[in-house]
Amino acid sequence: MAKVKSFIGSTKTYVNQSRYTQVGTVVFVFLLLSVGGYFGLSWRRANRQQEAQKAFIDSFGSYGKARSLEFRLDVQPHKEELWDQVDMDFQAAYDQNKSSSLAPYFAMFRAQALIEKGDIEAGLELMRSVQKDFGSDSPFNSLYKVTAALVQLDNVKTATEGLAALKTLSEDKTNQFADMALYYLGEYYSSQGDLQQAQTVWDKIINGEPKKLPDYIIPSPWASLAKMRRGNA
Repeated sequence: MAKVKSFIGSTKTYVNQSRYTQVGTVVFVFLLLSVGGYFGLSWRRANRQQEAQKAFIDSFGSYGKARSLEFRLDVQPHKEELWDQVDMDFQAAYDQNKSSSLAPYFAMFRAQALIEKGDIEAGLELMRSVQKDFGSDSPFNSLYKVTAALVQLDNVKTATEGLAALKTLSEDKTNQFADMALYYLGEYYSSQGDLQQAQTVWDKIINGEPKKLPDYIIPSPWASLAKMRRGNA
């Protein structure tokens, strides 16, 4: 819960970043929380699984480096090189551990690297593939559907499809990340100058709709963000 509070505390700068960076940060936070718990159970498993965990930790180093340096002006000319390294690290980790239960996690982070490099189509395709690997009962399925919709919304060719997907996800009461979809739907309306519609959407989160959330993100960080955007922080 402390990690969630820390995340909420940093949102004043977070909401002003590019959507690609926001997506990466969201994925980072929720994966770190969930995968951390997963590791605690998996160290007792067979050696093959332990090797996969080590590969994940090693690969995550390049991801963390790319994230931490992406806003430094002196790094901008080398930004693509940083994400190339992330791409290669997670691809290699996946190739070596594709039979491991961690394989989808390797692919998830590689998809983020592809998007950061501007290869949006390949990143989206990989995201869709990962969604199938996780299965319909995994919370990551919903997370990545929202993430994919946001990426589509940022691309001229897929913006209409992305907006439609985001609306559908925001109205799905079974979606554990419907609050996230609602928040970004409000951001979309705000960017279009429709502040009244944006506030209406954000009020749904503030008033507790939808209420279905994973235990580790209660209270909803999206409600806190919505309050900030509504001037109620």
